[in-house]
Amino acid sequence: MNIKWIGFMIAVWTIGMFLGATFEHHTTTAGDWEGTTQESTLEYLLNVKHVAYQEDNVGELHFVFLSGEYFATLWQIFTWDFTFLRGEPYEMVRWIVLIPFSIVCALGVAYMFIQLMQGFLRV
Repeated sequence: MNIKWIGFMIAVWTIGMFLGATFEHHTTTAGDWEGTTQESTLEYLLNVKHVAYQEDNVGELHFVFLSGEYFATLWQIFTWDFTFLRGEPYEMVRWIVLIPFSIVCALGVAYMFIQLMQGFLRV
């Protein structure tokens, strides 16, 4: 497949996931009580402090660990697991169209990365 088509599909995939997370933010936080702050999926992913956390169990030693919740949220975005797609007609569209599209785009990213590395390694 042509690299330009793969790049176009990856761009559509990225924009679709961003718009899905934005739409989920606007549909889930609209009914909140006044003055409450609820962090949406998009805000959670864009906040860098959620990637890792620090524990200091052993005296003065500080250990930094990757957050499992952050990567679970990335998986939620990758599989289009938004609240507005959880229902009878939309669940079928998610499983038949959107998840295979995500798999193909992830394989396209891997293919482009392999092509890039082969180009660098050729001397």
